[in-house]
Amino acid sequence: MPLHDEEIPDEGMDLEKFIGDPFADLQAIFGELKKAAHEQGLVLNNPGMICRTGPAHEIRAWAEMEYGCGRELERAFFQAYFVRGINLGDRYELLQIAREFNLPEKDCRSVQESGKYREKVQEDIQKARELEISCAPTFVRGKKKLAGFKPYPELKNFILSS
Repeated sequence: MPLHDEEIPDEGMDLEKFIGDPFADLQAIFGELKKAAHEQGLVLNNPGMICRTGPAHEIRAWAEMEYGCGRELERAFFQAYFVRGINLGDRYELLQIAREFNLPEKDCRSVQESGKYREKVQEDIQKARELEISCAPTFVRGKKKLAGFKPYPELKNFILSS
């Protein structure tokens, strides 16, 4: 969800600067996340920056509505950002990822230029704001929310107790 895109320049922003808390130990936080991911057999790196994700969300909406592969593309964006450190606000990088899914480059460029799916993304943002979601990931079950990366037992308990 591109909840903070208006605050982030196209080239991205240093994560520590974005957070703005001089006491936040982001290295320690990502160290814990990396350890938890490793225990689950996943790779997770600290991208060190935050990027605009609106363009990625627009392409994801298009891929879902036109080709039914939005969820898969979403995973590819996640991997690109958290494993390879790719700026998801970079339109060229998004085209590269879309190519991996054999999505038509011409149509993908058209989506980027036209803003045709921007309204769908804005609807999703509005829904997130109504649910008071301000970070990713946030899990919602009924009227309960669980925000941030959590250990698997806590996430499982959240899902089963809802």
